[in-house]
Amino acid sequence: VFIYRLFWKSKDRPRRIRMEDIKKAFPSHSESSIRKRLKLCADFKRTGVLTASIMRTH
Repeated sequence: VFIYRLFWKSKDRPRRIRMEDIKKAFPSHSESSIRKRLKLCADFKRTGVLTASIMRTH
């Protein structure tokens, strides 16, 4: 639910959120486990050397 709220707050089209924001909210989870869980509803896009975003697919 938390991540869906982040998507809806996004002003970008298509809606996207930064991986860094998700990792701050769930510090005990690795980036790969977060990406695995979000695979059903979003696509992972690397936007730079140190940055990445999750884009909502539906």
